[in-house]
Amino acid sequence: MAEENIIDNEYEYAKKNLIDILQQSDTVLKKSAELATETEHPRMIEVYSNLIKSLADINKNILDLREKKTKILKDESPDKTTPSTTNAIFVGSTNDILKAVTSENI
Repeated sequence: MAEENIIDNEYEYAKKNLIDILQQSDTVLKKSAELATETEHPRMIEVYSNLIKSLADINKNILDLREKKTKILKDESPDKTTPSTTNAIFVGSTNDILKAVTSENI
C-alpha cells in the first residue's frame, strides 16, 4: 500500500511538471509564431517547428506516464484470477468415463 502511494505521488509530481512546462511554453510558442511569420527567416521557422514538436512530445509523455503508472500498479497487484486446468487427464476405463458422463447429463 505504501508503494502504491509513492507511485501515485511520483506520477502526480511528474505530470504536474510536464503540464507546467506546457503552460509556460504557450507564450513562447505564440511569440515564435509571430517572429517566424514576420521575418520568414528559415532559422525562426525551424525554431518554431522544433518547439511545436517538443510540445507534442510532452503531450505524448503525459499519456505515456499514465500508461506506465497503470502497468506498474497492475504488475504489483496480486493476481486474483482462479486457476484453470488446461490438461486434465482421466484415469480409468471407457466404462468408467461413460458412467461419469451419463450421470452428470453432459
